[in-house]
Amino acid sequence: MPSFYTPTEEKVKQLEDLLISLKKKFAEVILDSSFLKNEVSITIKKENILKVFQELKDNPKFLF
Repeated sequence: MPSFYTPTEEKVKQLEDLLISLKKKFAEVILDSSFLKNEVSITIKKENILKVFQELKDNPKFLF
């Protein structure tokens, strides 16, 4: 199904900033990352999943 959602420039900037922040905060555990089709994607080491998820939940900077 095609997506008809087009984010605003502000939202795209927020997502790009999110990815940059995640890469800085979790450089040692992020195996791969991308920003494609207005979506942030990261691959993390499995033993660090809870650590990353907890930070995403607790830190308002990450918008989760």
